Amino acid sequence: MDCIGQKPLGALLAEKCELFADRECIVFEDRDGRQTAISYRRFGAMVDQYAAVLHAGGIQKADRVLIVMMNCPEFIAAWFALARIGAVCMPVNVLAGARELKVIADFTEAAAVITEPRYAALVAGLGQAARVFVARTASWYPNAELFPDAVVLDGVETQAVELPDVEVSADDDALILFTAGTDSELRAVVLTHANALFAGIFGAFAWQLTPRDRHLMVLPLFHINALFISVMPTLMAGAALVMTDQFNEEIFMRQVREYRATSASLVSANVKLLLEQPAHPQDSANELRHIMYAFAISEQERSDFEKRFNTRLFDLWGLTETLGATTLSPVFRTNKHNSIGIVRLGNEVKVVDEQGKELPPGQEGELVVRGVPGRTLMRCYFNDQELTSRKMRDGWLYTGDIGSMDADGYFYFSEKNYS
Repeated sequence: MDCIGQKPLGALLAEKCELFADRECIVFEDRDGRQTAISYRRFGAMVDQYAAVLHAGGIQKADRVLIVMMNCPEFIAAWFALARIGAVCMPVNVLAGARELKVIADFTEAAAVITEPRYAALVAGLGQAARVFVARTASWYPNAELFPDAVVLDGVETQAVELPDVEVSADDDALILFTAGTDSELRAVVLTHANALFAGIFGAFAWQLTPRDRHLMVLPLFHINALFISVMPTLMAGAALVMTDQFNEEIFMRQVREYRATSASLVSANVKLLLEQPAHPQDSANELRHIMYAFAISEQERSDFEKRFNTRLFDLWGLTETLGATTLSPVFRTNKHNSIGIVRLGNEVKVVDEQGKELPPGQEGELVVRGVPGRTLMRCYFNDQELTSRKMRDGWLYTGDIGSMDADGYFYFSEKNYS
């Protein structure tokens, strides 16, 4: 048995709700500045309610369900509710057009969609092919387009129904995430409960999170970064997830200070935008121990950022297929210039040539990752055995990314990836 075990996501949530019942689980600030704090006990009750309503509404184990929502607590509750009944969550970028959404729904044979009132018109393009469930129906969200046959997940009119008893294991599918490959074709990556649990385990360990931590999440939940670098490690540690509906460089540091964030996850574009903001006397007055970030910045930008905001930036690299942060700057070791870090526990990474032969330190080649499909790597590409077989060979996932490794086991991303 590996460190993941066989219990599903629902068991992890139940454990945390028992251990940290009255502690903050999610703190949310929406685009209008409204703030909501949800305890672990209350979040667990939300998940149970959603699961009961979804099941009563016809959602069964293995059904695939789209989520079309901005970042919000209801999004995460819907994900865990689907996991609770063994259904598969498929988050979609809210900026996707109606045509793209219909293509995704048809390709995956989506049984339903969970959305919020502001996206009712977008979801209406699916026709009668999928059932519709709606959350975020409070009076301050736009309800004009709320269609009459939708099932409300969290409204006052929702009646409590019996929670279904569904047998779910860690090896069951939990997520399908959509990502573009190097050939720009849309790929549907299938991830299991075990994949999500492993992301929580290695993330909480790598960044040394504790129940006292408060992680600020500003990246979108339809992406692996927010799901597996922010949500899962924070939940695994029993910490508090502070979330916003989107990144706003003008108020990010105010949010860091106000919510006493101890960690965050960004990409290089966010870092650059924050550096462009006018300096504030309290920029360095925060509790940030570190920020995980992806994609390259210059050494000068790193130095300026760390000095101004009194924190450390920790590089990482990974794909949706490799569960996000696959190499990462170690908290407990020296971080090397321009390095994307060392390989995480539970996987191996090597650099190979075009024939798949391992290359010595210093030489550039394709980065390939060894792991167990469905546990420490994705399970497969949905409905594409040919692509799965081509990308996953003899226990190694061929990423298509170019990089190198030095003699100390630190990896480096090649500029060829951006050409």
